[in-house]
This record gives sequence, C-alpha cells and structure tokens, in this order.
Amino acid sequence: MKMPKPRKGTPSKSAANTEAIPLGTSIDSLVSIKVGDVTITTERAHESVRRQNVARGQQALRRAADGIRTVGVTISETPGIPLYRVDPQDPDRVIRQTGNKVESGQFLNGVFRAKP
Repeated sequence: MKMPKPRKGTPSKSAANTEAIPLGTSIDSLVSIKVGDVTITTERAHESVRRQNVARGQQALRRAADGIRTVGVTISETPGIPLYRVDPQDPDRVIRQTGNKVESGQFLNGVFRAKP
C-alpha cells in the first residue's frame, strides 16, 4: 500500500508511534526538526516552558561543572595489569609500568617490545 505524501506542517502517518496534532492548531505554532530523513513536527513550547527548561539546563551544567573543569583522568592500578604512557623524552617510545617494574619500548604489530 502506497502512503500519501504528508502535507507540510502535518505529521507523517508512516511511523508506528505517531500522534496527530489536534485540529485547530495554528501552523504558526508548529515547529519541525529534521534529522536525516526523519522530520518531527510538534507544537512550539510556550515561552514559560522554554525559560524553565533553560533554567534547569543551567542548573545541571553548574552541578556538572566541577567534573568538566577537572583536567585528565584518574586511573587506578590493578596488580599485574600494566599501565602505559608516552615517554616524555621520546614521543616515539612508550613507558610500561607493572607494579614497580618500569620499561621503555615500542608497540610493534600490536605487541609491546621493551628496548634499552
């Protein structure tokens, strides 16, 4: 069965989970968002709802700010599992540290090879 092409400003009925926009809704109160081949048309949010959502987003950003500002990552050591880092004296080499044993070398074909 061939589906008719939807009119501009009306929701597509081809998607499984669609709800019709109420009759009498002004075309000026609709907003469409297109992502790839999918277009979502809905009523534009009231200004008070938009302001409330912006305030909530700003609050969430403030809560997350400390984690966002923290530089780097913390890696905890697991016994017997080596940690790797770039050699600051030679960026072509890698330092491997397993417990108290520290080696410098390179990865060749995916395998670490220690070099003096």
